[in-house]
Amino acid sequence: MLCSMSINAEDSDKKLLESLCEQIQGSKDLSFDYYTIFRAAMNNEDIVVKYMFLYQILLSRHVNKDGRESQKSVDEFIKSNVSEDKHMYQKWEDTGYEETIYTRLRNQVGHFRQKTSSETRNAMDTKINELIDLVKKSISF
Repeated sequence: MLCSMSINAEDSDKKLLESLCEQIQGSKDLSFDYYTIFRAAMNNEDIVVKYMFLYQILLSRHVNKDGRESQKSVDEFIKSNVSEDKHMYQKWEDTGYEETIYTRLRNQVGHFRQKTSSETRNAMDTKINELIDLVKKSISF
């Protein structure tokens, strides 16, 4: 299983992310690792780090047919579990890709999308509880 994440965070958060990704790659009992990452996310006060931890769980759980991380697979899971008015699935003018707001926010961290970091943080803060619920659904089945 692949696991990758790149965010600008404190060194301790980066080390924790690396450690958790290594656990996922080497584990036979993956459910334990998803709960470990979930707990790490919930214990983090930085909204961006928390959001990225949670999204990484979805990437790890919802892979493509080749077993690789896939934002498209994550978006398919999201669309099947959240009403359209909440996930705001749309084609973005700047990239031409269709993605949910959850994926869009995740991508705004790593790629410039005409939004300031403050705007991205605020948007993540408004969507975090819904993302938490999605992750709970994902790791409970």
